[in-house]
Amino acid sequence: METLLQDRCQSLWDSERLQRFWFKGSDDKGCRIYTSNISEGAERDSIAEYIRFLHIAKGSAAELRTQVYIARQIEVLSSDEKSELVDDLKIVFSMLHSLIKSLKLKT
Repeated sequence: METLLQDRCQSLWDSERLQRFWFKGSDDKGCRIYTSNISEGAERDSIAEYIRFLHIAKGSAAELRTQVYIARQIEVLSSDEKSELVDDLKIVFSMLHSLIKSLKLKT
């Protein structure tokens, strides 16, 4: 799951048009921040903390989705690029939801 969007984001990040718009003054952290939250949560001492970080990861992915929609509205991304990223994000949201649900059953 952690590499699903990273690969797609990296190819888009290499686009000069996208660099001028997306996350000005930063690196491609928007594409990677949610995976960092997953990793950090996995290292916590309790399932409850892990679940909390998974929810944070969902929020970070939602921020990325918002950036994708904005980039499409101002024509930084093509319709196809936007659709691919949104489809990938739907998969990530579904995976995170399923993981959270299964972890809650263990508590």
